[in-house]
Amino acid sequence: MYFSLFWEACTIGNKGVESFKEFMRRNCDFCDMVIEKYRGKNVLIVTHAANARIINYYFTGKPGDYDFKKAVVQKGGLLTYENS
Repeated sequence: MYFSLFWEACTIGNKGVESFKEFMRRNCDFCDMVIEKYRGKNVLIVTHAANARIINYYFTGKPGDYDFKKAVVQKGGLLTYENS
């Protein structure tokens, strides 16, 4: 029950919660800034799972079976990307 209320708040951005669309835009703006400001450098980003997922999709593309409601990380992990 609580998850459905949380998801509803995120979807429409009510109850003081940032909307999912705003959340994605904020993360993508951050990634744009990192690419522009730190091109050719190594960057370590430490964040929580929701941000990490958006950042991962930003750099690798969103999979066809995308479902943000489904957990994808059960335990912490390390993601690496090559400089291009």
